[in-house]
Amino acid sequence: MSLKQVLAEKILIQDGSMGTKLENILPLDHPLSVKGSPLWSTKLLLGEPSLITQVHKSYVDAGCDMLITSTYQASMLTLEKHANMSIEDVHRTWQRSVDCAKEAINTSNRTDKIYIAGSIGPYGAFLANGAEYSGDYNGMSSSELANYHSELVKYFVENPDVDVIAFETIPNFDEVKGVFQLVKSLYSNTYGKQFYLNFSCKDQFTLADGTPLSEVVDYMVSEMAGHVEEYFVGTGCNCVAYEIVKGVAETVNKACEKRNVKPLNLIVYPNLGFNNDMSDPSKYGFLSDRDGWRKAVQEWLTVPNIRVIGGCCSTSPSEIAVIHEVINNK
Repeated sequence: MSLKQVLAEKILIQDGSMGTKLENILPLDHPLSVKGSPLWSTKLLLGEPSLITQVHKSYVDAGCDMLITSTYQASMLTLEKHANMSIEDVHRTWQRSVDCAKEAINTSNRTDKIYIAGSIGPYGAFLANGAEYSGDYNGMSSSELANYHSELVKYFVENPDVDVIAFETIPNFDEVKGVFQLVKSLYSNTYGKQFYLNFSCKDQFTLADGTPLSEVVDYMVSEMAGHVEEYFVGTGCNCVAYEIVKGVAETVNKACEKRNVKPLNLIVYPNLGFNNDMSDPSKYGFLSDRDGWRKAVQEWLTVPNIRVIGGCCSTSPSEIAVIHEVINNK
């Protein structure tokens, strides 16, 4: 059964943060501290992958149904620039990220299916200057952005252990177009893998680069034909304030209604509370607000086409356990 078919029957629980969780585990003066590293959690893939597995396992034990690989900041270009890797080394690193997720699943007591999502972070993650929250890409074209993502997409398509490709925290309309151009040119009847594309949003109405979400959704819907429609699982938002999730869902749904198409599956995994102001390191950090999390999850469940719920920065296994509890008590 495809993931799209599964989501028609039940809501799945995504995992929580990896990078900010590792920031909590490792003090700033630790040689493998990920805070401020252009590789972020990928740094642990190179130095101490068992910690990646440990975090994955904590989410499996908390009840998540889908793990995201620690490749958000592990594009070919990123690893070549910041880790001086050959293509062979890059592929080994990508495989290590998948193996960490597999090990966490295989060493758990779970017997149900747990999905592995291959994470593809935005071009802004390569820039490592906070551009995934502004969408400022200095005029990069959609074709250039498609090319930037192509190698990791091909790797995940060809990896049998990866169930779905996750384009995460996409802040730029040209990058959305680049992803769709890449899928249209790369995929075929016999070559492809399910994928979803999640936005980084300025607010409930607007992509991080200032493009109205309604315009972005209109574009995506207009591209829903052939292999794109066949492999497209859904859209949504991540690494946003959890308070705007329902508003984003309503904006996406209104855009679909205006186009007279059925609602898209929505995948949401926001921050619990996180300040990502990279321009002032003293402001970068946790703004935890746990009291509203349960209420927010209950609110999201009132939107029928929200089909995947998880957490991003500052969330932990305890927040994922809350999602599990709320869904099972629905």
